[in-house]
Amino acid sequence: MKKAMISQQNLIRQNQSSIIFFALLILAGAVYQGGWSGTLHYDDEQNLAGLYGISDLQSALVFAVSGESGPTGRPISLLSFSIQNEAWPDPKPFLVANTVLHLLNGILVFIFIRLLFSRMEKISGEFFALLIASIWLMSPFLASASLIVVQRMTGLSAFFLFITLNLYLFYRPKYRVNYKSDIFLSFLVAVGCFTAGFSKENGFLIPVFILLIELLIVPTWDHKPVAIRPQTKFFLFVLPLIFIVIYLAYRGLSPGAFDFRDYSSGERLMTQTRVMFYYMQQLLFPSVTGVTPFHDDWVASRHLFDPISTFAALIGLIFLGVLAWSVRKKTPLVTFGISWFFAGHLLESTTLALDLVFPHRNYVPSVGLYIAIIALAYHAFKLLNIGKLIAQISGALYLSLFVIVLSNATNLWGNKLLSAEMWYIEKRESVRAAQYLFNYYLNDGQTDVAEQINNSLMNQFDGNLGFSFQSLTICDQSRDAFLNKISRVEADLINAPIITLNIAAPIQRFSAFAGHSDCPHFGISEADRLISAAEPGSRPIQKPASVALLFARAQIADHKGDYQEAANFLERSLDIMPTLDAAQLVPFYLVQAGLESDAISFLEGIIDKPPVGPFQSSLWKMRLSEILDTLQASDTTINYSDDALKY
Repeated sequence: MKKAMISQQNLIRQNQSSIIFFALLILAGAVYQGGWSGTLHYDDEQNLAGLYGISDLQSALVFAVSGESGPTGRPISLLSFSIQNEAWPDPKPFLVANTVLHLLNGILVFIFIRLLFSRMEKISGEFFALLIASIWLMSPFLASASLIVVQRMTGLSAFFLFITLNLYLFYRPKYRVNYKSDIFLSFLVAVGCFTAGFSKENGFLIPVFILLIELLIVPTWDHKPVAIRPQTKFFLFVLPLIFIVIYLAYRGLSPGAFDFRDYSSGERLMTQTRVMFYYMQQLLFPSVTGVTPFHDDWVASRHLFDPISTFAALIGLIFLGVLAWSVRKKTPLVTFGISWFFAGHLLESTTLALDLVFPHRNYVPSVGLYIAIIALAYHAFKLLNIGKLIAQISGALYLSLFVIVLSNATNLWGNKLLSAEMWYIEKRESVRAAQYLFNYYLNDGQTDVAEQINNSLMNQFDGNLGFSFQSLTICDQSRDAFLNKISRVEADLINAPIITLNIAAPIQRFSAFAGHSDCPHFGISEADRLISAAEPGSRPIQKPASVALLFARAQIADHKGDYQEAANFLERSLDIMPTLDAAQLVPFYLVQAGLESDAISFLEGIIDKPPVGPFQSSLWKMRLSEILDTLQASDTTINYSDDALKY
């Protein structure tokens, strides 16, 4: 009996870190529960509105491969959303799933740190894994990755990334210089990049992370494993890095890449020097005010001294680089952590024409920052001869700060009214925070308050089309008052220097309901005025924006019963950018116009001109072949699925 008790105590002692971390997982789940009563945010509707059209497996696959987020379309992430299509648009089931995914990722990060440090003689891998993974799990600045529905893409990509890295670390000591080992590593990296990258493009950084482990961590292991063959290392890890750098240079230097931003590629790079320090500040010293979905109030750096903080940040980054290089032998974990942090930002924080700041971009990179800071603290405590107990208490207090801030932040996210008010107060220059406040009152039925807020915002952000469009969502009793709003939107559209999808998409949505909405003042003529004002003339226009305006024209023609004209507008959109919606709707309208033979000819000509991408190409040919076969079998009908008509 006594031996059994001793054995049980030893077992608990051996797994103490795992038991504590399991308890922290439960605590994290309870803390995140406060945010489950939150709402949808700006990118959710845009990316997930297609969930309405899912009715079976085929329509789910259609939705999964029809994404427009990033170069890949992120089909794996979209497929995960399609499983929950019946819950849409209720955000809670999606937020619960996101939280579960975050907890699973916490487990994977815990395992990753243990595997990474378990073979280091002078490092307590268990303690490091517990502290770093717990801090990462509870990091308030990462909360948006779980509390914004569409950011499951970030969490899912990280899920596959850490599974891949854990398998690599588990297999690495078993590597031998033979083709069997090389094939296994190649297969592992390929599958990892596919699953993580097609969830979100950051997953393609897996070879870069493995390269850092090979260069900085593997040489510190007690029993050094067999070195990976140079040619294998080059093709699996170095070559992908070269391709990524070339891609970033191409995208950043391509003519017109930043035409639709108010900053250039160089200005974005300069701005990111400041952004990196903002990220590090929020990750290491979190605050509730930093845990917000809205960061569009950031102003780009125009040159090195505008603002002066740009130059200071650049010097700071150079200092960090020199520090990381100089301590690579004495404290390789610090070098590794800093390198990991910046490598993780390689895609989203360099030359791509993306928004300047988003906290969720730190979801994977922050692991490196926490490794570096804890490793630095470990060496400082060791140098100052501070005991283990004091170190553990310090770590627990630091973690407690994270838990408190995270709890306050998630509760704020879960309170729709309070979050709308607080985020607008804290982010006075954020257009998105202002729109969120307006939408809260509008959806709550307080239209008078919403209109009063919007009028104030239109004065504050004079010429901003977002607020002009918002004014049209409130129908005035007086037709003259509503037509004055139309004139204001029309003037803002004419004065817009460029036409982006953010401008054209609302016009398409308004056109869909012209003459059929609850507002009797908005008819076909009003929609036509908006479309005409948005047509670019000599102004630059995004291709998706051109397509949206042509879809709006097709919708107006549909309302008039001119189906041949609707088909003509959609055919013009296909010349600009092939979309499956347009390709399916053209024959539909031609049949409606009594032009069945023209519909067949159109399909026969377009079926072999699919958009770029293996998924999109296969779906294109499958759907259009089905329509063509149906049309050829019957001169009068086409069997369209509901989602084909929702455009």
